[in-house]
Amino acid sequence: MLPNLFSPSPIVWAGLLGLMIALPVLIHLINMLRHRRVKWAAMEFLLQSHKRQRNWIRLKQLILLLLRIAALVSALLMLGQVGCRDSRLAALLGGRTVHHYVLVDDSYSVGAVQQGRSGLERMREALVTLGQQFDRGGDLRVTLIRFSRAAAAERIASSDLSFEQLADLNGVRVDSEFEVRWNETADRLALSSSSVGPDGAIAVARQLIEDRTEETARVHLLSDFRRKEWGTGAEGGSGAGSSAAVRGLTEAGADVSLIRCVPGSGPNLGIRSLEAAGNIRSAGVPVTMRLTVENHGDEPVSNVSVRILSRPYGESEASRREPTGGADPDELPTVFFESIDARSVAVREFPVYFALPGKHEVRAVLPDDSLVDDNLRWSVLEIAQSTQALLIDGWEDSGAFFLTLAFRPGRASSGVVPVIRTSDSLRDLRAADLAPYDVIWMLPAQRVEPALVTLLEQYVRDGGGVAMFVDERTDLDAFSAQWYRGGEGLAGLPLERIETTPTFDEGEIPDVVPTEHPLLASFRDRNDSFLKVVQISRFAVPPLTWDPDGEADVEVAADVRGDRRWPLIVEKRFGAGRTAVITTGAGIGWNNWQRNPSFIVAMLGLQERLSAGRHGQPERLVGEPVTLELPNDTYRPEVVFEVPSDDPAVPSTYERTAVRADASEQAPWKVGLADPTLEASADDETSLPGLYTAWVPRSSGESEAFRWAVNVDPAEGNLAAPTRRELTDLVGGEQVEVIDWEDLDPDPRQQAGADLSRWLLPWLIAILVGEQALAYAISYHPGRRVAGVTGVATGKSTAKGGATR
Repeated sequence: MLPNLFSPSPIVWAGLLGLMIALPVLIHLINMLRHRRVKWAAMEFLLQSHKRQRNWIRLKQLILLLLRIAALVSALLMLGQVGCRDSRLAALLGGRTVHHYVLVDDSYSVGAVQQGRSGLERMREALVTLGQQFDRGGDLRVTLIRFSRAAAAERIASSDLSFEQLADLNGVRVDSEFEVRWNETADRLALSSSSVGPDGAIAVARQLIEDRTEETARVHLLSDFRRKEWGTGAEGGSGAGSSAAVRGLTEAGADVSLIRCVPGSGPNLGIRSLEAAGNIRSAGVPVTMRLTVENHGDEPVSNVSVRILSRPYGESEASRREPTGGADPDELPTVFFESIDARSVAVREFPVYFALPGKHEVRAVLPDDSLVDDNLRWSVLEIAQSTQALLIDGWEDSGAFFLTLAFRPGRASSGVVPVIRTSDSLRDLRAADLAPYDVIWMLPAQRVEPALVTLLEQYVRDGGGVAMFVDERTDLDAFSAQWYRGGEGLAGLPLERIETTPTFDEGEIPDVVPTEHPLLASFRDRNDSFLKVVQISRFAVPPLTWDPDGEADVEVAADVRGDRRWPLIVEKRFGAGRTAVITTGAGIGWNNWQRNPSFIVAMLGLQERLSAGRHGQPERLVGEPVTLELPNDTYRPEVVFEVPSDDPAVPSTYERTAVRADASEQAPWKVGLADPTLEASADDETSLPGLYTAWVPRSSGESEAFRWAVNVDPAEGNLAAPTRRELTDLVGGEQVEVIDWEDLDPDPRQQAGADLSRWLLPWLIAILVGEQALAYAISYHPGRRVAGVTGVATGKSTAKGGATR
C-alpha cells in the first residue's frame, strides 16, 4: 500500500502536503468557534490587560500552530522516504524521473582471478545487488553502458549515432518485469579484449544527463579501478583525467558511486612484445626474434618457460584455408627465463626458420596465471625469397668485390643478394628502380646530380637505408655540401680532410674501437684478437668543431684509435630510414679490414640496421583499424577478410569491395576493417586478438594474401590498483561515493533511509518536544484549590446569565 500511496506523482503529494498543513489550522478554527460571550463584572479590567498582551499571545499561538504543521509534514516525509539515494526529494516535489546510469568496465583486466574469484564474477554479483536497490514503486529508469561500446562510438563516422547502439539497456523503466531482464543482462555480461578506460563511457553518460535536464541522475561506475587509469604521479596513470571526468558528472548534477569489483592489486606475468630483431628476412635463413616478458607483480618470479609456436603459410591460392605446414603449428624450442625482477621486464632472443617465402605466423604462449589474456601474443613474419642490396661502384674488383664476399661468406648464405651497378647508371635511377632494395651501398660517396640526392632522401624517408664509404674518389667539400648539407642531409657528419693513422705499436689501442653502439658489441673487448689486427691507414675526419652529441639522431658506432675526433662509423636516423657513413674505403687501398672476420660482422650488421625501416610493422592492438591501400592497376576491388572468431578452428569472414582513396583515376583501392573512414566498416570487426588475413585478387586472376597480427594492449595486464582511501582522495567529493562490491546492500529501503530520513527523525522529535513545551507554557494551569473556587464562582455567574467566557 505504501509504495502506491507515497507515489512521486506531484498531484498526490500536493494533496497530502495540503492536508497536513490544513489539519492543524482546521482544529484551531474549530476551537475558536467554541468561544462565546459571557458578561462579567471584571471585564473592563480584563479587556485592558488583553489589549496590552494581545500581540504576544497571538505570536505564541502562531508559533504553536507552525510547530504542529511541521510535525505532521515531517512525519509524512519520513513515511514517504523522502531524500533517499534515488534523489526522490526532487522527484516528489517536481515530478522528475530518477534515471540510473550504470557504466560497466568490460576491459580484459577485469577477468583477473584474485582470491579465488574473477573480477567478472564480482561485477555480475554487484549488478544483481544494484538491481535490487532500484525501488519498483517509483518512476525510475535505468541505462547500462559498457566501456568498450562507448569507446567504439568515437570511431564511428556517422554523427547521427543513436544511443540505442551504445547501450545494452537504454532508459528501461523499473517495473515488475525489470528484475528478470536485469538479471539476464548481468548473467550475459562478457569481457572484451580491449583496454579501454572510463572516459568514453563517462562522456556518453554526461551527454545524456545534460540532454535530459528534466530527470534526476545517478551514476554507478563498476570497474577494477587499476592504476593505469586511476593512478597518479610516478605510477604513470591517467588518474587526473579520470578524476576530472567524474567531476564533470557531478557538475552536470549527478550523484556518483564508484563500485570497486576487485579486492586490490595482484601479481601477473604478461608478454609485452614479440617482434623480429633481424631484418635480413630471406627464405632458408634463420631470423632472430625478440621476446619481452613483463612482471607486473611486487615479487620476483623465477623459472618462467614460454612456448614458441610457428606456422608457415604459402603465398598461393591453394594455401588460402590451410597453412603449408598443416593445421597444427610447429613447436619450437622453449624460451626460458631464470628470473624476472619485480616490476621489470626481461628480454630473450631466439631464431626461427622458414624454408619458403610467405607471411608466416610466430606465436608465444605463457603458462596460465591470474590473467590469461596477455599470456598469448602473435607476430607475422614476412619472408622474401631473398633480400637485395644495391652496390654502386665505378671500379671493378674494388669495394663491391669485398662487400659481395661479406654477404656470401664461404658456402654459407646470409640471405643478402648483392646487385652491382656502376656509378654512371645513377642518373637513370627512378623511385621504382630503388623499391626492390633494402639498402643502397655507395662505394664510395661521390658528387651526383641534385635530382638523385632528392630521390635518395625520399627513399630513406620511406624506410630505406644508404651506406656511404669514403676513399680517394670522394670530393670532401662536395660531400659536405651535398650529403651533409648543414645537418639536413643524409650524412651524419661533414668531412674536412684525410688523416693518416700513426704507426701502430704493440700494446697500443687498436685502430678500430667500438663504442656503446650495438653494431660491434661482440667486439667491444679491447683484447679481442680480431680487431687488434685491423689496420686503418687512411680515413677522413670531420672539422674539429663537429660534435656528435650536438647532432640530432646521430650515433657513432666506432672510432679510430678510440679518439672521438676520428669517427669511423657514424649512423643517422633520417625519416623512417637510416644512413651510415664509413670514413674509410671499402677496398684495400686505405685499410686491411676486408680480410678480417669482423668486417663480415660489421657489414651484415649494417645491412640489418639500415634495412630496419623497410620491415617495421606498426603494432596493431585490438579495436584498431586494419586498412589496405593497393594499386588499382594491379588488384581488383573484391576482397575477403578472414578474422578470428570464438571458435579458433573456424575463422569469420567479411566480404568487402574496395573504394577509391580519392576522386582521381590513379587513386589506389582502399579497403579495411574497423576503419571509420569506410562506410562498410563496423567498430567490432577487430575486437578479437589473433591473425587477420585479407585475400585480394590480382588482375591476373591469382589471389594474394596480406596478413596482420592483432594483439591485446599489454599495459592492461598491470593489475596494480589504488586502495579505497587513495581512490576516495583522488575523486572524493560530496556527490561521489566509493563502495566495495561486498558492501552493497540489496534492500532499497534500508539504503534509502541512510540519507535525509536519518535527519528527519531527530528533527521530528525536537519539534514534538518543542510543541509540547510551548503548549504547556501558554496554557492556564491554576492550583487545585483555586480551580475549585473559580469553578464555583464561574458557575454562579454563568447561571445568572451575564458574563463572557
